[in-house]
Amino acid sequence: MGTIEIRKTRTCEKCSTQVPLDKIRLFPRDSTANWLVCESCCEKLKERNTTTKVFNAQRVKVPVRNVYNPQQAESRVVKQKVDPSFDTKHCNRCNYYFKVDNKGTINLKKIVCPYCGRNDRLGFSLEPK
Repeated sequence: MGTIEIRKTRTCEKCSTQVPLDKIRLFPRDSTANWLVCESCCEKLKERNTTTKVFNAQRVKVPVRNVYNPQQAESRVVKQKVDPSFDTKHCNRCNYYFKVDNKGTINLKKIVCPYCGRNDRLGFSLEPK
């Protein structure tokens, strides 16, 4: 019996035997790697895989339906709570809306716009725009 060259042989990753390079097969291990296996191990793996898994099975796709549901659209709108202890003020000079505490601010200090620091064009506002 002749000697086998090392460069022309590989080791089967399943049964760990030295196999000539022309008898080595690649078998998919996962989506990124392959096994180097001999022909007999490759056949065994194919039989086992066909009984347990179906490759490239067609999945049933459910069509997406875009249906307008006004009840869900209304629930997404954030409703602002009106707090009676605060007044909404509007500065006509810089067009800035801000809230003022009704309890102690009016009696204790002069109300000024927090943005521009002036009080000459302040007005009450029902809703900020």
